[in-house]
Amino acid sequence: MKQIHFIGIGGVGMSALAELALRNGNEVSGSDVVTNSYTRHLQSLGASIYYGHDGENLSGSADLVVYSSAISEDNPEMRRARSLGISVINRGEYLARVQTDYETLAVAGAHGKTSTSSMLAWILRGQQLDINYLIGGKLLGSKSNCCLGDSRILIVETDESDGSFLHFAPQIAIITCFDNEHLNFYGTVDRLKDAFRSYAQSVNQRGGRVIFNGDDPVLREIIATGISVGFDKINDYIIDKNEAKVNGFSYLLNQSPVSLPLLGDHMILNSALALVASGFVSGSIENNGNHLSSFPGVARRLELLRDDKICRFYSDYAHHPTEVRETIKALRSAYPKEKITVVYQPHRYSRTEATLDEYRGCFGQADEVMLGEIYSGGEASANVAELNQRLFSSIAHENKRFSNDLRSLIQASLQGGEIVVCMGAGDIDKIARECLQ
Repeated sequence: MKQIHFIGIGGVGMSALAELALRNGNEVSGSDVVTNSYTRHLQSLGASIYYGHDGENLSGSADLVVYSSAISEDNPEMRRARSLGISVINRGEYLARVQTDYETLAVAGAHGKTSTSSMLAWILRGQQLDINYLIGGKLLGSKSNCCLGDSRILIVETDESDGSFLHFAPQIAIITCFDNEHLNFYGTVDRLKDAFRSYAQSVNQRGGRVIFNGDDPVLREIIATGISVGFDKINDYIIDKNEAKVNGFSYLLNQSPVSLPLLGDHMILNSALALVASGFVSGSIENNGNHLSSFPGVARRLELLRDDKICRFYSDYAHHPTEVRETIKALRSAYPKEKITVVYQPHRYSRTEATLDEYRGCFGQADEVMLGEIYSGGEASANVAELNQRLFSSIAHENKRFSNDLRSLIQASLQGGEIVVCMGAGDIDKIARECLQ
């Protein structure tokens, strides 16, 4: 048994790792700035949770300290750990160590990791495989984003944001898409491409399989050997004849029928990637496709929170212009005539600055846009008000408004929207649920 301390333990990825450590018999402690459902769940399992960061939170007898990507080097617990000579590693490195004991299916990519890994987990559990998974969100109806089974199969999401996915050696690597994300770490797009190229090459050299979105031109360029999936006819696995249904789609994947209870072309592609990967573990695409018809969805991925005479109210994790555009597109395909109101909380100053130009047209299919101030995500900025104004000005939409009071925007959306979606990776989901009570 080891004593492991997690700094930023309330994050969705960190909490799953902490739960895994607990269930493997380790003594776990951790800290975060606020309480949430993940910290409360960990406490119920026996973890010691501290609120606020303080060097005294860390026991001198700890064997290992794991920190999230949001934690800076000057964090007091980090400083104390280093002063005591305790081993300190980031979340991605710790997960890479854990996965070596398993037959690992790893999902990487700029967008869609949680949806893809969740569907993959659902399919394989439907095949009566007692798998393990650590994913970036909760399956609806589940208490945790971590599940431990008796098999040696592990499904994880890898993190390209800090390059830690390069530590992984999965048997199957799924790559969902490429986008110009995390340039604050990589510096240039070419270095980001090189990281994905190196990851795919490493998987292939170790005898693993790379399954990727073949409709993505950058992935087509940088992945020399792999199994391609997509709508384009040049792919190895082709999505065809997709038809919209009530709350979902039916489509063919290499002529095998699939029924998907989710909205959006991006979800069709994510599900197809999961199905192809599942076929290399157990079952056929056709049989596995049957399991998808009962997929419950993932929290904060177009999660329906309210459905009454006033409005249909969704919560979504979209926090990048590409994700925002695809989510609104999915809603518009389902609701071609209804009024769609988007309440959006931008995420992190660095991401907003880097993607400012991409926001111009991404709200185009919405009828109304309500913009809240940028959620810091632990970052500091000297010009917050200016950046908020620049973002608001960059959005090309006739019916838009901005407010520092996110709660008032959500409450206003409930009065005038037929279809309302709150988007963001910050605290917008928490505030929205409070407004709906």
